[in-house]
Amino acid sequence: MTPERALQKAICEYLTMEWPQLVFWRVDSVGIFDPIRKAYRSNRDPYKIKGVSDIIGINTLTGLFIAIEVKTKTGRVSPDQKWFIDRINASGGLAFVARSIDDVERKLNEQYQK
Repeated sequence: MTPERALQKAICEYLTMEWPQLVFWRVDSVGIFDPIRKAYRSNRDPYKIKGVSDIIGINTLTGLFIAIEVKTKTGRVSPDQKWFIDRINASGGLAFVARSIDDVERKLNEQYQK
């Protein structure tokens, strides 16, 4: 398991235990494996949005849409990921980059003043 996957899993476990009002799911945005070329290629489906955050959810009490882009300490946010985060925030949702569980806790507590 990659360090980023391990962090995603830890964040999901934290959300499950500490934020039961959130319904969330992980988004796997990997390319499609081409068995002929024996390599991954990007998905050309025009209805798939590039840059969608790793964890997407909604607060069932408030209706707030939440998007969490998970990165390790050295991971970089792509332009498509930044665009998605900015678009969600501009639309009234809560989207951010999390490099630790503490980042998630801080952002959610700021939003809900827990």
